[in-house]
Amino acid sequence: MDTTLTVRHISIKLDIPFEEFIDNLEKEAGFFNDAVLAEIEASPHDAEEKINKMAGKENIIIFSSFDRGQLFKAYGFRMKMKHYIIGNSSAAALMTKLVPSAALFTPIQLIVYEAENGEVYAAYNLPILYPGELGLEVAELGLALDIRLKNLIQSSNSISA
Repeated sequence: MDTTLTVRHISIKLDIPFEEFIDNLEKEAGFFNDAVLAEIEASPHDAEEKINKMAGKENIIIFSSFDRGQLFKAYGFRMKMKHYIIGNSSAAALMTKLVPSAALFTPIQLIVYEAENGEVYAAYNLPILYPGELGLEVAELGLALDIRLKNLIQSSNSISA
């Protein structure tokens, strides 16, 4: 079965330098600790509590990240860009339980980059989920995650973060 989904590209121009935003974002979001994966089989409830405690502001966790800008140097160009796999683990679990293919959309891929003109952006794609495509509950969870991520970006886009 093929389903066509519309994707909304969100690009937010930031007010602070690339490095400062990265530092703020990584201070405000939680980081996923893979060690908890070994505990899930023995004690799922305890593992869930530990995962929930990893979440930072807006209940967001950075599952992984990498410096794409460093990678680009191998191809002969320089660009400041960091790529994150970021989201809310409980929302992702619920969305996936409701519709397994929703796992393709969560966690979200977020990039932060500095354009050639020096402007800094945070960008991500969100599917525009209509109730008939993946279900009303999944659409509502996706919207809530979008709001949380935007709030995190806004708060990280501050000198005083």
